[in-house]
Amino acid sequence: MFGDRTWQSSRRLLFEQARAHNLTQTWTYQMDVRLPTYPPALGACHSVDLTYSFGDAQLAYTNATSERAEWARSFNLTKEHAALSRTAVDYW
Repeated sequence: MFGDRTWQSSRRLLFEQARAHNLTQTWTYQMDVRLPTYPPALGACHSVDLTYSFGDAQLAYTNATSERAEWARSFNLTKEHAALSRTAVDYW
């Protein structure tokens, strides 16, 4: 209920207002993928999409030695997570 009131209802309001003003190039997404190291009860918690949208999940499958790549590896991401990240980056 808290998530719906805080995030979903405001998203719906934004789209209703955009539609009322003929703004047809407005997009949204709802993330339902969680990081493997997070407790399942958290689901896809706030800001988890950033791991995918900025390509961090892809770094887990490279030979990069940067702090960012090591951070990405710490979540035990799978190849499916890396593929989702590639898709998210392409959309952005």
